Amino acid sequence: MRESTALQPSSAPRLWWRVPLAIAAAGVLLRLAWPLGLDLYGDEAYYFLWSRRLAFGYFDHPPLVAWLVAAGALLGHAEIWVRLPFALCGGAAVWFSAAAARELSEEPSAPFLAAALGALAPLSVITSALALPDAPLTAAVACATWLLLRSKERDLPWVGALLGLALLSKYSAATLAPGLLLIAARDPGMRAALRRPPVWLGLLLALAIFAPCLWWNSQHAFVSLRFQLGHASGHGFSLAGAGAFAATELLGAGPATLVLALWWLWRTDSVPAKRLAALTFLPLIWFGYSALRGKFEANWPAFLNPALCAAAGAALASLRAPTRAAIALPATALATAALLVTAIELRHPSVISPRNVNVARFHQGSALTAAVSAHLDGRPFLFPFDYQDAGELAFYGGYTRLGPAFERPSQLDLWGDLPAPGEPFAFLGFDGTNPAIRARYRDTPEGETQRFELRFAGETVRRVSLTRFASFLGLGPRLGPQ
Repeated sequence: MRESTALQPSSAPRLWWRVPLAIAAAGVLLRLAWPLGLDLYGDEAYYFLWSRRLAFGYFDHPPLVAWLVAAGALLGHAEIWVRLPFALCGGAAVWFSAAAARELSEEPSAPFLAAALGALAPLSVITSALALPDAPLTAAVACATWLLLRSKERDLPWVGALLGLALLSKYSAATLAPGLLLIAARDPGMRAALRRPPVWLGLLLALAIFAPCLWWNSQHAFVSLRFQLGHASGHGFSLAGAGAFAATELLGAGPATLVLALWWLWRTDSVPAKRLAALTFLPLIWFGYSALRGKFEANWPAFLNPALCAAAGAALASLRAPTRAAIALPATALATAALLVTAIELRHPSVISPRNVNVARFHQGSALTAAVSAHLDGRPFLFPFDYQDAGELAFYGGYTRLGPAFERPSQLDLWGDLPAPGEPFAFLGFDGTNPAIRARYRDTPEGETQRFELRFAGETVRRVSLTRFASFLGLGPRLGPQ
């Protein structure tokens, strides 16, 4: 094990990276294949809508997800191009997990094993196969973690830049702060580095990269930061949340990966291992606490998976070959089976109901848009019930005149697009209108309501209504769901 306690000069490059690079490339192909043929999920379509108006911030998240969607869309208007930058981020995270494993162990097989685990970690595959903020966050954190484990002073400005990119991806990158502070306080090498310029240059770069998003928030009453703080704040006690957190950690990276990583980090006393433990355990403790308070989503801790895979790779490499094979082969087989079964169920559901929202959302964007377009002449101004519907209409139908969604505030509220006074418009809902909807549109005289169904796998997965209004009289308060 590398036991250095100070930042060391660069060592000569070696050829250890070739096999992990090949595994990372295969991981990119896997991430492109897993959702192939599936419509954009609602959140993906919503981020596509953002990408039509690039900015330094958005209602729900920092801007990097929209920038990457826009970059992918330059290659073509198809789901695979929108998702390509995120699959590449996923492949990068696989390689960085291998690089981190090399810093944790001198065993030649450690990087290979870490890469194999990272390439197949189920939750990591899913969150980087789709156009979601988790993929760039994971890649940036994985690279920053590797550089911190390398213990080279010249890397510290890059660490700062990567942490800035992580914050531009998702605000949950801030959960790394306690671990970084613990490293700065207790790590002799880092304490010595605090007296030299590279650390402070790194902090300045992190702030400079994240500053445009902070500026955007300041111009919009910090709506994005307030929304996410509220979204992550729970109250009371939730046993179900704790169970969801435990299941996510066991299945997200894989049971063997989680157990091996925790075992190895607990028993290993090297400087890189201590740094990795600080960067991993403290965020996990926070997410576990949040889950106990009733607020948790499976993708939140996914950005920690490369670190867990690196530690698990080092742990496997320390075992004898027969034991290593007895653990690694079933672990990779289980992960492969989970990804295969999930991919099949999304396309041909048998265990999961086709009406399950997580299944149906992959099959309704194009069908919804086709049905709406068939009942409307041209592209009139349209108010959606759901902000995700607005994204699907934008991607699959080229709709650009979309007003605030009825369901809850979103980026559509910040844009504030409205019909011209007296202009006819339409409302896309679930079952016509009700008093709350009519009040929202100032009791504008209603026209005909048309109802249609979206079907998948022989079942009705959603009922949709399209109501025409005669003339726009203004937008009233949102009295419906918030």
